Amino acid sequence: MRLAPFLLAPALLLGQSQQTAPEKATFEGQVFNATTGEPVRKVQLVLRLNVAAAGSPGEAPRSPQQQGQAPRPANPPITATSDLTGKFLFEHVDPGNYQLTARRDGYVNAQFGVKNGAASQDAVILGPGDRKTGFQIKLTPYGAVSGRIAEEDGDPIRNLQVGAMQYRYTSKGRELVENRAATTNDLGEYRIFDLAPGKYYLKVSPRGLRVNQNVEDADAFAITYYPGVQEASNAGGLELTGGQQLTNLNLTLRKMRFATLRGKVIAPQGATGLSIGMMVVTDSGSSSSSNNLDDKDGKFALFGVSPGLVYLLGSYTVAGQRYQSQMPLQVGSSDISGIELRPMPPMEVTGKVRIDGTTDVQLTQLQLSLQAPNRNYTPETGAVKEDGGLVFRNVDQNVYRMNPNRLRTLYLKSVHWGTTDITDSELDLMNGVPANTELAIVLGSDGGTIEGAVKNEKEEPVDAATVTLVPTGTHRSRPFYKTATTNAAGHFTIGGIAPGSYKLFGWDSVNPNAVMFDPDFLQPYDSAAQKVEVVPNDKRSFDLKLIINKQTQ
Repeated sequence: MRLAPFLLAPALLLGQSQQTAPEKATFEGQVFNATTGEPVRKVQLVLRLNVAAAGSPGEAPRSPQQQGQAPRPANPPITATSDLTGKFLFEHVDPGNYQLTARRDGYVNAQFGVKNGAASQDAVILGPGDRKTGFQIKLTPYGAVSGRIAEEDGDPIRNLQVGAMQYRYTSKGRELVENRAATTNDLGEYRIFDLAPGKYYLKVSPRGLRVNQNVEDADAFAITYYPGVQEASNAGGLELTGGQQLTNLNLTLRKMRFATLRGKVIAPQGATGLSIGMMVVTDSGSSSSSNNLDDKDGKFALFGVSPGLVYLLGSYTVAGQRYQSQMPLQVGSSDISGIELRPMPPMEVTGKVRIDGTTDVQLTQLQLSLQAPNRNYTPETGAVKEDGGLVFRNVDQNVYRMNPNRLRTLYLKSVHWGTTDITDSELDLMNGVPANTELAIVLGSDGGTIEGAVKNEKEEPVDAATVTLVPTGTHRSRPFYKTATTNAAGHFTIGGIAPGSYKLFGWDSVNPNAVMFDPDFLQPYDSAAQKVEVVPNDKRSFDLKLIINKQTQ
C-alpha cells in the first residue's frame, strides 16, 4: 500500500501534461489567379514553422539566441492541395509563427513570412485553438513570348536558340543574362514560356561559323536582338505582365560576311606554349576561346569572326614565366592582316598612400584592389604598409578600376597615375608601366556623416531597409557611392562621405549595383530622393520615407 502514491505519480504527470498541451489550430483559405480572379486548383501549399519566430503568436520573429533558449528542433512541414474551387485546409496545426509557400505550374511562387530586406509578406500566426478562415492567396500567372524566325526569302530557320534576356547588376556593371530560352522548330517557330512579369529582350543566337574553322569568305547569320538589331543597346524591351501572351514577335535574319584575322604572336627563341585566344565582350557578358599555335613563328589565322569589338589574347612561356598580351580590335566585314601581339610578363604596380588630416585609422588597416571591367581576373589586393607604400604584383596587361577597401571614416580624395588624374577614370596598363611612374593615392579624413531613420507610410521605423547615397556632383565613380542598412529601430549611419552633392534613397529592397550603374532604374524614384549637400566634417540627420521598389531586379 505504501507504493501506491508512487505508482500514481506517472499518471498524475501524464494528466498534467495533457492538460497543458496547447489546443491545435485550423487554417483555411482560397487561391486565386491574380490576373483573372478565378480560383486556382491543384496548388501545392506548404506550411513550415518559422524557427526564428517568438514563442507567443503575434510577436515579431526573434532568434533562439535572442530568446535565451536553444534552437528548437526542425518541425516537418505540413502540406495541402487546393481543390477544384481553389480552397485549401490545414487541420490539427500546432500554434506558432509559420511561413507559407504556394506553388503551381504556370504561376510564380507565392511566399508569406519570408523576409527579403525590409520587404516581406506577413507570416501566418496561429494561436491555440485558432480557426483562421478566409485567407486569400493571389498567384501571378507566368507569361510567354512567341514568334517565327525566317530568312529574307521567307524560308524558316530551324534549330536556332531564342533567349528571353533580362538585365542584372553585378559589381562590374550591368549585363544581359538569359532567363529562359527556346529552340525554333521545323517551321522556324519558337515559344518561350514560364516568364514572370518584367522587362525582356529577345536574343537570337545562330550557329554561325566556328572560330578557327578554316572557312574563308563565308556568310552566316549574326547574333540578332528583337526587332532586328545587332547591338543589345539598340534592342527593344518587351514589358510582360502577369499571364500575358506576346505573339508574332517575328524576326528576319540576313546573312553577313564574317572576317578573317591574321597576325603573329611575337615570341623569343625558345618560347613554349604559344597560344592565341579571342574574347568577345558585349552587354550579354563575355565569352572567350583559345588555341595552341603549332606554328613555331607564332603565326595565326582566326576565321569566322563576327563584327564587333573583340580582344585578341596572345601568350607564351619562357623559363617557367607566362607572358601575356591583350589587344582590343574593332572587327567589321573586311579581313584584318598584319596583327602583332607582343606578350609581356606580369607587371608590378607601386604607389604611395597618404591621409590628409587627423584620423585614428592606421595606414596598415587599409586595402586597395584593382578590378578589370572586361575580364574576371582580379590581381591580388594591395595591402598598405606603415610608410604608405603600396604594391600590386602579378598584374596582367589590361585596364583597371581602383577600389579602395576598409576606408571606415575616410574617403577617396584623389588618385594620380604619374601626372594624370584617374580619380574617376581607369588605370590603363595596356602598354605596360612607364618608367618611374607610380600611383599617388590621397585619402581625406574630413568626410561628412549622415544618419537618420527610414519610416513607412504609417510613420513606423523600418528594419532592414537599404539606404543608398548617390553622388550627383563632380565625382560619380564607384568609391563615392555609399550603402547602409537600418537596424530594428529604423536607424542608419553613413560615414566617410566625400564633400559634394548627393541624393539619399531609403528602399524596402534593392540591388545596390542597379542604383550604381543604371540611371534609368533610378529615374522613376527621383522625386522620392532626399537631396543632400555635404561639406567637410559635416554631420546631418534625415528622416526618409520608405521607397517600395516595384521594378524587377
